[in-house]
Parts: sequence; structure tokens; C-alpha cells
Amino acid sequence: MELAAGTAYADAFVATLHGTAALPIAALGTAPLPCLLVRNHTRQPEPEPQPVRTTAEAAAS
Repeated sequence: MELAAGTAYADAFVATLHGTAALPIAALGTAPLPCLLVRNHTRQPEPEPQPVRTTAEAAAS
């Protein structure tokens, strides 16, 4: 098997490098998506505030 010489070979090589470089870039770009989709969006209810006793109320009881 004989390889093509000249610019055709160089152009094919560069095109292959571009295609190969696109795969990890696409993987890095889409990697956070499953994390965002799986994340639990439920919120915990906030505890109700307790009434604050004044010093006079505390001394009276």
C-alpha cells in the first residue's frame, strides 16, 4: 500500500487531527450535564423561629 504524496496527504492528516481533537473537547463539554440532571433539587424546610423570651419573662417563670 502506498501513501499519497504532497498536499493531499497533509490535508487528510490535518483533517484527521481536527476530528480527533473534537472528541475529547466534546466529552469535556458534555461531562457536567449528567451531574446537573441527577442533582437533587428538593429543599429542606427551614425550621420555624422560636419566640425569644425577654429577661422579665424568664425571671417571672
